[in-house]
Formats: sequence, structure tokens, C-alpha cells
Amino acid sequence: MFSILRGIRRIRQSQPTAPLSIRCRGKPISRGELFAYTNGHFLVNEEHQLARHYVKFDVDALCSVAAALGDVPSPVASVKKMEGGFSKALLMKKENGSEVVAKIPCRIAGPVGLITASEYAEIPQSQFPGFFRGLQTGTIPGVPLVRVWGDMTESEKLQLIQNLTKLEAQLSVIRFPAYGGFYSRDHLQYADDQFLLPDDHVDPSQSFGIGPSPDRQFDVPSDHSKDQGPCPSLHLQRYSKSPFIGTTLAELGTMDEQARLLEFTIRLMPMLDTHPLLGQSAQPTLWHTDLHMGNIYVAPDDRTQIVSVIDLQSMSVMPLFP
Repeated sequence: MFSILRGIRRIRQSQPTAPLSIRCRGKPISRGELFAYTNGHFLVNEEHQLARHYVKFDVDALCSVAAALGDVPSPVASVKKMEGGFSKALLMKKENGSEVVAKIPCRIAGPVGLITASEYAEIPQSQFPGFFRGLQTGTIPGVPLVRVWGDMTESEKLQLIQNLTKLEAQLSVIRFPAYGGFYSRDHLQYADDQFLLPDDHVDPSQSFGIGPSPDRQFDVPSDHSKDQGPCPSLHLQRYSKSPFIGTTLAELGTMDEQARLLEFTIRLMPMLDTHPLLGQSAQPTLWHTDLHMGNIYVAPDDRTQIVSVIDLQSMSVMPLFP
């Protein structure tokens, strides 16, 4: 930490006067456009949706931190913004040619501290060499599947799907002690949170484990009075932040109807948790809940081979059955 602070001071003293290059999808953008959502439009209540995706931050301070990272501090020369539905990613290229990736979660992404910590998780290489990658400096090996899917033959697509199925089968045999979020032990910064570790034969180094759920269904900012896990049973309470935008009250039902449904669910969950048939398929299993083609990277020379899976904030330990 102190070495980073010293690096920041050196960088600030020698920061060049050249303007910072900021681009998005190949076009130059202003600093203000870094904060706004510029990846498209919303069909319903666009003004409200854009406000939910707006995140203002100190660009200069972020650049100073990024510049101080690495063995040799170097000023940030350019920033490339990429964004999805819940977060922004900034590819920050330094004058010495090295790169740093910064993740800026939107308010709708979930409990900010938890989703950032979960993004750092990386499954031990002895289990799945190179497959699962969280936040890191530099770029990710391989190419996004979404870029090459249209050019793949039917045989290649079938082989890739089979390889993906094998990967998920490997995940299903790992035994976890509870349901919840998946974290690297070093990056879960909340000392008050429970943190359950897998057995020694699963992770001899005890470097990762199960903590509170980072799911965006929990209120943002997070209300720590709500039980976010980890939970050893299926009876994990979940709270919705608000009705979906565009959903009418008639579709949701009256307040009395919603209250009755909630009471019924509370009574039902313990029954499901103790049902012997469901218990056979409810063991805590590591799932990537957003495994679309943009999060899967394949080898450039063999597009059937998966080399990386990203967006680990979507990794959760949940029941095996869907």
C-alpha cells in the first residue's frame, strides 16, 4: 500500500501536460461521457434507466492509482471505455505500454464492495488451469466467442458446446459448504461477514470460500440487516429492490396478494429444503450465471477450445438444479 502511495506522489509530480485520450468503440469521447451510459438506448423509461447507469468518479485520482501499479510507475496515456448492462470497464494504457483494467460498478449492479470483491475470485489453477479470470492487469488470452461464432462450422459449434458441458460437469463435482457468493479470501474486505471455507482436499491453500451473496436483488446500497448469506440451506431470504420498470401494479397484484405470496413462499422453502428428492440435487454448486458468448474466450487457432471465462461477479454457489 505504501509503495503505491509513493508511486502516486511520483506520478503526480511528473504527470505530463498532454491531454488524456479517452475513447469508446473507436471514437473519442469527453470526460463527462465516461460517467454516462453510451452503449445504446432503452425502450422503456429511458431517462430513469440512464440515471441508474450514471456513475461519476474522480478520473485523475483513478489514473494516478493505475499509473502507480506495476514494477515501474508510468502515467496513463489513454482510456478505452467498455460497458455492459451493469458496470463499466476501463482499459487504461500507460506510456510504457502496460495496461490496467479498472471496473466501475453502476448502482444497479448490486452491493458495490461485494461485487468488486467477487470479481477478484480465481479458481485454483490446479482445478481449472487458466479458465476463470477476474480483475487483472493486462489483457485476457483468446478471443471472445461472440466474434467468431458466426464463422464457425456446425461441427465446431457442437464440439465447443460439448467442451462447455464438460467444464460445467467439472464444476458440479466440487463440494462447497454453503450457498452464497464466491470470493478470494484476500479480497473479501468485510470482517463482519461470515466466510465459509471448502474442505482441504478441494482447496488445500484455503484461499477462496463462500461469503455473502453479491446478487443485485439485494438493496443498493446494501442493507446489512438483511441476510445475504452464506447460507447452509435453501432457505436464504431474498429481497427485491423494487418492481421492474414498466411492470404495472395490476401485473404485480395487490399488496395483500403479494404479502400472501411471500408468506406462502416462506412456509414452502423449509419443506423444499428437507425434501429427500430435492436434497439429492440441491448440493451447493458453483455456477456462472451470465455465461453468454461475450464472457467466453476461445483459442484463436482452435475455436472449439475454451481458454478463459470472465465476469466473475456472476459466479455464485447455488443449488445444482436450475
